[in-house]
Amino acid sequence: MLTLTFDDCYLSQKNEAQELLRQAKLKASFYVITDYLEEGNYLDFMKKSDILSLLHDGHEIGSHTKSHPRLPLISSEKRIAELTDSKNKLKELGINAATFVYPYGNYSENIVEEVKKVGYTSARSTEFGFNTPKTNPYILKCQPVYRWVPFFIIKYWIDKAEKKNLWLILMFHQIDTTRGFYGTTPNTFEKIVTYITKKKIQTVTMSDGINKIMKPYVKILIKDNDKTLEHYFVRADEWGIPAGKIEGSELPVNAAVRELLERTGFSIESDKLTQVEDEGDFYVFKGDKKDLTKIAEPGEIGGYKTEIRWN
Repeated sequence: MLTLTFDDCYLSQKNEAQELLRQAKLKASFYVITDYLEEGNYLDFMKKSDILSLLHDGHEIGSHTKSHPRLPLISSEKRIAELTDSKNKLKELGINAATFVYPYGNYSENIVEEVKKVGYTSARSTEFGFNTPKTNPYILKCQPVYRWVPFFIIKYWIDKAEKKNLWLILMFHQIDTTRGFYGTTPNTFEKIVTYITKKKIQTVTMSDGINKIMKPYVKILIKDNDKTLEHYFVRADEWGIPAGKIEGSELPVNAAVRELLERTGFSIESDKLTQVEDEGDFYVFKGDKKDLTKIAEPGEIGGYKTEIRWN
């Protein structure tokens, strides 16, 4: 699976990429610095009409903050304003900005939590690599299409993702013939589009990629030597290990902590759970009885009629 992401919304992206994407029937994700949308300023960047044209073509429009600051260097209050103002500005244009890209790739644990709090469903960093169902959706990795990266390397990334069932996110900036370090040439971009079209590579927006790669459920395997914590599923009339659905933008491990508490009354710290081999639509986490703290009776917090046993 492949996603094409365009940072900053340079005007050259529209001039050199939009028509090629349209002809190839490919959808991409564009990340806007909303201060740059104002007429008369930042002449090398797209304006409102350009962004709306991309939206009309079916591309995803996401947030790249209001003014592109280095987020770790400003206060939490200013970061929240950057995240919120950008999202609201795009909303005024009829755009629901669900995903986010960190300016300069800079993030921290606190910044990730702020991105979640504002309501983004995922975020891309500038860390190099590929993504799997175990990747943190708020620290998605990418491969950069810089001017010095030859096409055969990009082709290798695409082929590797297809062969190993990985999610590859390509990161673009300017698409022009200047010598800017972070950009790439129109010729290289055309080669990429031609190759993924010829190979029929599944190409999705970042929002769609998250929906496709993330599993919807969790299971929690708590062991006491050779015994396992089970609870009674009333609707199914059977016993089984605690399991449930991931809600909204929850990380799988946080969903596992919540489901365990709601179904059994036991609390456990997230760092005491280890993710093990997935099962179908489920992320599976393993923990130990000694790390549990009893908070309530089984099912009391979640509103379930249930019992527990060690079997």
